[in-house]
Amino acid sequence: MSKPHILIVGAGAWGASTAVALLQSGKYTVTLLDRAAVLPAEDAASTDINKIVRFDYQEEVYAELAFQALGEWRKKEWEGMYFESGTVVVAPIVGKGLDLNKTIANVSRRGPVVTHSTPEEVQRALDPKDKGVTGDMTGRRGLAAELGGEVVPAAEAVELIIGDGDVKGVRCKNGRQFKGDKVIVSAGAWTAGLLKGLLPEGLITSTGIMVAAFKLSEEEYERYKDIPVIMGFDETGFYSMPPTHDRMLKFGLDEAGYTSQTGTPRTTLTPGASEEHQKNNTSWLPRRSHDDMRVVVNMYFPEFKDRPFDFTRMCPIPASFDDHFVLDYTKQYPSLLVASAGKMMPIIGTLVQQRLENTLDPALTALWAIRQPTAAADEFTHSKATGKVDIEDVVFAGEGEVPQVKGSAILGKIEGAVEVVAVTA
Repeated sequence: MSKPHILIVGAGAWGASTAVALLQSGKYTVTLLDRAAVLPAEDAASTDINKIVRFDYQEEVYAELAFQALGEWRKKEWEGMYFESGTVVVAPIVGKGLDLNKTIANVSRRGPVVTHSTPEEVQRALDPKDKGVTGDMTGRRGLAAELGGEVVPAAEAVELIIGDGDVKGVRCKNGRQFKGDKVIVSAGAWTAGLLKGLLPEGLITSTGIMVAAFKLSEEEYERYKDIPVIMGFDETGFYSMPPTHDRMLKFGLDEAGYTSQTGTPRTTLTPGASEEHQKNNTSWLPRRSHDDMRVVVNMYFPEFKDRPFDFTRMCPIPASFDDHFVLDYTKQYPSLLVASAGKMMPIIGTLVQQRLENTLDPALTALWAIRQPTAAADEFTHSKATGKVDIEDVVFAGEGEVPQVKGSAILGKIEGAVEVVAVTA
């Protein structure tokens, strides 16, 4: 008897991880599609110079999942790619509408939490275990191919193939068709556009989040190479990471982000993107975010006051209205599974497999179900104010040296949040 064939649309963090989980189970054959001609897609949010792994979540369910993920990161498989630098959380007693006490309680149940109020106390608490700062994340796509899966680049799905009241596959922009017994759509920021009309409007929104970086000198790198992850649990939403081995000091703002009228991201791979920005993998920035970033960077890193950014990017991500994942079958087509609007590598592939097989924890199944957006987001949301941005009111930045993405999305120096959470008033 032949194995069920699973078609996965999107070879990013979720799609590739799911392909690996399914193939390792030995129960399925898998085809993994991606719109990009070269993988990893250079404009995908998962393709980056570094990422933060954290479990300082307000909600217990996500803190527990992140703790499980941390256990996987610490395994030998990720050696040389995952690093623990420690984390400093800068926050008032209550910031950004979040109850910080809930976050501290969730982390405390899994390890010691140290709170501090002076720079000297914070410095004494931080003792990074690892001095490395970047490493190639093991290519889930490559592993999927090694396990017998079919990985197909340049396969931009634009339409579902429907027959007998159910989804049978997808039709691509180049005319190719791919079919599967079940179809999983995990296309990141492109998910909502592909499934327009099948999901409640506003459930998943494609939004762009700004990040920027400085290229440090050798002397600056020596001074900053051992800094921890910094997270601002305040009105700024600022975060930064230790510099990479090629001396890129990256930071960003956790804000509501920006959407396009079409609902589909415009990136360096979008036809019509400027040659300069295609070359440097940089993108336009809304002036408001650029100026906000400038102010906050000056506050956290006064040494770099008004220094031009060497790298800028709008990272396209799928965001749900309430910040909860979306992992559910559509009501229209029983063989179409939507997997989007979340994170949680490297365990996310297993979670998607469990939902595929209807064995996912009932509480998570309910939490991540396709749902109707409410008028007001609950207290869990961390989004800031939103608004329209005039195309004339943008800043083109980041034409300096840019980081090179190697072979797959890159994991940078990643904190073990349980090591230290420093809270300052």
